[in-house]
Amino acid sequence: TKKTWPVSYSQEELRKRLTPKQYHVTQERGTESAFTGEFTYHKDEGTYHCVVCGAPLFSSHSKFDSGSGE
Repeated sequence: TKKTWPVSYSQEELRKRLTPKQYHVTQERGTESAFTGEFTYHKDEGTYHCVVCGAPLFSSHSKFDSGSGE
């Protein structure tokens, strides 16, 4: 929750650092249109990080391809 998250940034700072789409998705609970995100077909190995705080989120080894959609 916002009350317990250890890192916080002002909305002004986030608007400067993030693209409008990143800000919308991370701060306003927005979504991207299906199959339009920059990582939709991204297959590189490594660790994915939070665009806001840089925290590691998950490894490419744990990505799941459900076989649905495109």
